[in-house]
Amino acid sequence: NNEGEVMLKNSKNLLSETLKSSYYEYMIDHLQESLVVINSNYEIADANEIFVTKYNTSQPIGMKCYEITHSYDKPCFNYGVRCPLKEVIENKIPVEVLHKHKIEGQTIWENIVAFPLLSKNGETKHIIETFRDVSDL
Repeated sequence: NNEGEVMLKNSKNLLSETLKSSYYEYMIDHLQESLVVINSNYEIADANEIFVTKYNTSQPIGMKCYEITHSYDKPCFNYGVRCPLKEVIENKIPVEVLHKHKIEGQTIWENIVAFPLLSKNGETKHIIETFRDVSDL
């Protein structure tokens, strides 16, 4: 029966997509770097477990990135700090910067790599950032 074959094929595809999704979620959550997805309004759309733990924020989604990483009330560039998000939004190319962050009273240096996720029409809808603690270097 052709209908049964189509249902079986669709369920296999669904299972495959679910496993692939779980695999990527597991991989992202177990990186040794913080990883966040931020929209063009500087709001966090997603974050991995390392970011949540490091910045001691249980619900980062919807918060402004600069509130969490710098305790600022405006984007970093308003304070004379190079803002990788602003650069990625304006230029649509990856950016790498070194930032000083305060975490639980301790100053750390993080290498940040930011790159755009472009929509089909070329707009920067989201930016992915990774943070690597390079304080020991």
